[in-house]
Amino acid sequence: MASEHHLQLLRLIESQVLPRLVESLGSGLQTDAPAACVGLPHSVEGVKRFAQILAGGDRVAIDESVHQLVNAGIPRGSIFLHVLAPTARHLCDRWERNECSFHEVSTGLIQLLSILRRLRGPQHWV
Repeated sequence: MASEHHLQLLRLIESQVLPRLVESLGSGLQTDAPAACVGLPHSVEGVKRFAQILAGGDRVAIDESVHQLVNAGIPRGSIFLHVLAPTARHLCDRWERNECSFHEVSTGLIQLLSILRRLRGPQHWV
């Protein structure tokens, strides 16, 4: 069943991919968020808003959200572990509670993977 595959993929991203990505980027990769993080998408409400943006597929809003994190000086490791992982978890939870459609979960997953690729690159978000 395709929906179960999406759920498994979201869980895999949260539990395996993101932590391993942080590990592979090196021991110098910071995961502590600076004081400037207060109110940004790593909060519960922020994660919910960010998941909604991802599920909506609005590239401009997605880019603005990620730019806000990067420009605030939040380390990539913190973005991976404290923003993207909880966002993946929230999308899973919404799917399990039947609060979002197949399309929304698929769109959110595609956008999440796109952010991962862009942030992982040597010239990450500019």
